[in-house]
Amino acid sequence: MIHVIQSMNHTFEAFEPSPENGGHTDMITIFNRKELAITYSTNEQARIRDILTAEGIDYIIDTKGTVMRNMGARGPAIQQFGENITASTEYRIYVLKKDYDKASHLIHT
Repeated sequence: MIHVIQSMNHTFEAFEPSPENGGHTDMITIFNRKELAITYSTNEQARIRDILTAEGIDYIIDTKGTVMRNMGARGPAIQQFGENITASTEYRIYVLKKDYDKASHLIHT
């Protein structure tokens, strides 16, 4: 199950607890998390999510859309010259500080 929390400019996705913890997870907060990766690639964030899920590492993803924030008067269907529409969403992936070293090793090998 995916838990999604949305605010005006951000979407946070938190995924179900890992079975290794007996279905229990530490809540990931700004106090106990560490940023694992930042990407604009949906493929890269999916690759990282798959690795973390397979290893039972809890994570959250903070997504921030840049197109809507900078839309102004030009409207949603008009692309600004040079704007890369595929890079319109920033994905920040966080894990618990205690899981950071393992997670970092896994996504970089």
